[in-house]
Amino acid sequence: MEEWSRVLSPHIYIVGQTASGKTGLSLDLCETLNAEVVNTDSLLFYKGLDIGCAKPTKKELSRVKHHMINTCEIGEDLNASSYSVKAKKILSDKGEDSKAYLCVGGSGFYIDSLDKGLLPLPQTSDEIINKVSEIQNPVEVLLTVDPETLNVIAKEDVYRVKRALQVFYQTGKPLSVWKTEFPLKSKVKKVAIHIEKDDLLKRVKLRTEQMIKDGLIDEVKAILVHSEDRELKNWKPLKSVGYKQALDYLEGEYDSIQDLMDEIVLKTMQLAKRQKTWFKKDKSVVWFESKKDNKVIKNFIIKTMESDSWRV
Repeated sequence: MEEWSRVLSPHIYIVGQTASGKTGLSLDLCETLNAEVVNTDSLLFYKGLDIGCAKPTKKELSRVKHHMINTCEIGEDLNASSYSVKAKKILSDKGEDSKAYLCVGGSGFYIDSLDKGLLPLPQTSDEIINKVSEIQNPVEVLLTVDPETLNVIAKEDVYRVKRALQVFYQTGKPLSVWKTEFPLKSKVKKVAIHIEKDDLLKRVKLRTEQMIKDGLIDEVKAILVHSEDRELKNWKPLKSVGYKQALDYLEGEYDSIQDLMDEIVLKTMQLAKRQKTWFKKDKSVVWFESKKDNKVIKNFIIKTMESDSWRV
C-alpha cells in the first residue's frame, strides 16, 4: 500500500464542515489547474441521493470531471476500505497526461482511509457481531467503554457506534486506544475553510429550506420504492442527517414541515461541529477563513503542488 501511494498523481484535499463552500472553491480551482475532483463525501457515492446530500448539480458536474460520484446503486454499501481501493486506482491512473486531483468532501473517516490508510484491526467474529447487535443501548455502552470515540462520531450513527463496540469486544481495547498505538500519518496536505458559527447557521438554514423546496420528501419516497428488494429504512445513508429526519417526517414524527426543517438545521450544525473537531485534530490541515479571497487559497494550493510538498 505504501509503495502504491508513491505513484499517485499530485493531489490535495479540500475538507471541512458541511456548507462551508468546498464545492464552489474546488470547481474554481479545478478550472484554473486543469484538475479533476475525487469525491470524499460518503453520501455522494449513491445514485438517487441528490437533494438531501447537496450533491453538485448537473451543471456543476459538467464544469470539471468528477470521480466517485453516483458510483453505487440504491441499497448498496461502500465501506472506507473499498472506497480507498477504488479512489487510489483513480489517483494512480495517470494516462497520457499527468493529471492533478482535488479530493473534496467532509467525510473524515473516508478521507483518512485514502490519505493515511486503515488501522491494523483483526477481523470481527460473527460471535462479536451478534453480541453487539443485541445491545439495547449501544450509545450508552460506548460512552462507558470508549467516550473519546463517541466524541467524534454521531450518536445517531448506529453503524459507527456499533463498529466501535465491535473493536472493543473483539480486541479488548477501545478504538481510540488503537488510534493512539498506531498513529496514522497524513501523506498529503489538506485545506479547510473555517466559517463562523453564525454565518454557517445562516447557510445551513438557507440550504435546508432549498432542499425542502427542491423535493427532499419526494426524493426519500422514491428511494423507499426500492424497499421491495430490501428493507431500506435501515440502509446506512438513510440514517444520515437530512435523510433520517425526512424519513421520520414521513412516519409522522414531526407535526409540520417547519419542525422538520428546524430538526435538520439542528442536526446539521451538530454534524458541522463534529467535522470541525475531527479536522482540527489533523495537523496536516491548513485552515483559511471563509471570508478570505479564494485567490489566496488558490495560490497556496498551486504553490504546494508545484513544490511537491504533497508527496510522501
